[in-house]
Amino acid sequence: MSKPNANRTAAKNEMPELGPEFFRRAVRGKYFGKVMAKSNVVRIATDLTSDFPNEAAVNEALRTYRQLCLAFEQIGKPARGKARKIA
Repeated sequence: MSKPNANRTAAKNEMPELGPEFFRRAVRGKYFGKVMAKSNVVRIATDLTSDFPNEAAVNEALRTYRQLCLAFEQIGKPARGKARKIA
């Protein structure tokens, strides 16, 4: 068995505390816009949380909605091939 490195554990325990000089130039929300632009996280309204209690329920509902939209889109399209005149 190897002994843990005493210097390494001592260095981990001696983390410097961040004083007010560290936060002097900090800007609240500086990167908020960039994070939200790259994020796909959405908040569900509180009245819907009982219907969609978790991620799986939301994903299932969205997939079903997408399938329905695609099915209705296909119904509205004209049939492929040449149109035939019915006499």
